[in-house]
Formats: sequence, C-alpha cells, structure tokens
Amino acid sequence: MSPAVKKVFEYIVGQPKLHASAEAQFAVVEYIATAEGELAVAGTTAEHKAEVFKWVQSALAHADKADLAGAKELDAALLRTTYLASTHAVSAADVFNFVAFHPFLSGNAKSLVSQLPNVYRWFDLMQHTIPGAAEWKGAVAIDQATPVTGAAAAAPKGKAPAAAAAAAPAATDAQRGPSARPRLPRRRRRRTPRRRAL
Repeated sequence: MSPAVKKVFEYIVGQPKLHASAEAQFAVVEYIATAEGELAVAGTTAEHKAEVFKWVQSALAHADKADLAGAKELDAALLRTTYLASTHAVSAADVFNFVAFHPFLSGNAKSLVSQLPNVYRWFDLMQHTIPGAAEWKGAVAIDQATPVTGAAAAAPKGKAPAAAAAAAPAATDAQRGPSARPRLPRRRRRRTPRRRAL
C-alpha cells in the first residue's frame, strides 16, 4: 500500500485531537504526498485538491461529534463511488473521515449496518486498506449480509427490486454527494449483415 497514506494515517492518529485548522492539516498532507511522490493522496489537479480539502474539512467538523446525520451524509456520497474524493485509490479524504467517524461507526456496527450499507462497505475497505488501521483500535467485524432497510427493502410486493427502484424518484446531485458523476449510456456495437454465399 501507499507509504503516503500510511504516513498521513500515522500523522492523524498521532494527534491528541483533530483541532488544527483544515488548512494546516491539509498543508501537512500536501507535504507528505509531495515528499513521497504520491500526489493523488492530496489531489493531482486543482479541482481534485478542492474536493479532498472539502472532505478533510468535513472530517474535522465531525471529529469529536460524529453522529448519524454525518454518517448519512457519507452514505449518500458513497452511493456510487468507492472512495470519497472520487479517486481510484485512498486519499487524505478517506483517511481523515475514517479516523473521525471510527468511534461512532465501530460502536454502532451491529445496529446501523442495514441503515448505512455504503458507509460500512467503505469503512470495512478502509480498515483493511489503510496500513495500520485494523491494528489501531482493532478491526471491527462488519456483517455485510445484514438485510438493507430503506428504499431497497421497501419494494412493493409483487414488484421486482429494479421496478421498485425505477418507480422511486431519482436522487438529486445533493443527495448523491459531491463525487457523484452522471452515468453515460453504453455504446452499442453495430453489426454488419452477413453476406450470403451464392
């Protein structure tokens, strides 16, 4: 795994409390990412850096008071993505939020897994991806087989889940979170007709 992610994680958990400003925290993250040559941890473009910074700010806001509302915000953002800052790997956004929400999510793992399936999928991935995360406070056992509540579970009888999902209103960009991207239709390959032998 990424040495930069490991150093960012060690930096965060080495602090008694996450009370420094988001700008100061992000400056340290940028320094670590640059020193390790892994710029994706802090963001490679200005737009990506802004997104990572926004999630770092969110994590610092929830550092001492992570709650169900904050976890639902994360769940909505993780609906269509694996990582928070719409990257293809762990970034500082994921590490900060993992540390900020760890006490709340680990303490409620059995009761909230069905309400927050995306968060617990992400949480389980983070605890097994970030070097040292599982050993930090012990790995949290998450039963992903728990039945999901909400829209998926509330499908009308006789209708397939896909039909129930089609009947439900589409989520807005605000509900999906900052990293939601519109899905593009698949291109179909044109088939050429076969020629008949004479």
